[in-house]
Amino acid sequence: MNSTKRNMLILIVLLLLIAVLVITQLNRSSKVDRRYTIDANLQNLDEEIVLIEQVSREVLTHLQIDTNAVKNPLPAPPQRLPKSLRDPFIFPGELVAAQKASVAKKRTTPATAPKTAKKPPEPKREIRLAGIIYDKSNPMAIINGNIYRTADKIDEFTIETINEKGVLLVSSKERLFLEAPIIE
Repeated sequence: MNSTKRNMLILIVLLLLIAVLVITQLNRSSKVDRRYTIDANLQNLDEEIVLIEQVSREVLTHLQIDTNAVKNPLPAPPQRLPKSLRDPFIFPGELVAAQKASVAKKRTTPATAPKTAKKPPEPKREIRLAGIIYDKSNPMAIINGNIYRTADKIDEFTIETINEKGVLLVSSKERLFLEAPIIE
């Protein structure tokens, strides 16, 4: 009984080894077949490309079309561009700084101080609307480089409404409407 069990175990191990060898051989042959078919397909594609080039040259010569003209097409017609281009990757703070720098360069004569004895009123900070992010439930405005929502405060002003047309600011003294910037 002991020898029959041992013989059966040896037989099972041998069968497993044979099965593993057969599977690996089949796998190797299928890889070779795949490589062969890929190489053959690439070669067929190359031959088809050459044939298409030859036929197109024959057709062009038959139609008496200059083949160099096909290789060098006419330049694209001029495009109508907006008057001012805005770089979308410049943040509003950088844009304001760039605009202030260009304004400073444009001034060639120094500004003269007024000759009145009265003290000039304090200059108000400029409020500049850079953009609107409009959503009916949560509209936002980009003002002076910061994002504001309805009821937020900017200096003495409170934002009353934000819509597609602009932003309405209200203070105890005045109402100020900032129009949405025009994007061309």
